[in-house]
Amino acid sequence: MTAKALLTLLAEEKAALLGGRLDTLPAYQEEKARLATVLETRGADANSLDAVRSAVEENHRLLGLALTACRSASDRLGSLQQRARTVGYTAAGGRLTHTDQAVERGTRV
Repeated sequence: MTAKALLTLLAEEKAALLGGRLDTLPAYQEEKARLATVLETRGADANSLDAVRSAVEENHRLLGLALTACRSASDRLGSLQQRARTVGYTAAGGRLTHTDQAVERGTRV
């Protein structure tokens, strides 16, 4: 019974990962740990354990992909912010920002 409950919880976690609901993931941790402890104490048949292992590996893979996507999005936003601060280029080809323009004009930013 515990393996079935853990598989159900892992399926819900997978749906959250696939649905992009990353904010809900911490809620699964405590219950997964509790069910894993109960499963370890009571034991389960090999098929059930294989199913749990497979579900955990799949969720781990999906979580890795989500993390990669978040890092990529963060990098892209940083690039866009840098580009937004660029107002032109110097004669040498360097970026000219709003701050640089203000310094050239002798004004404060």
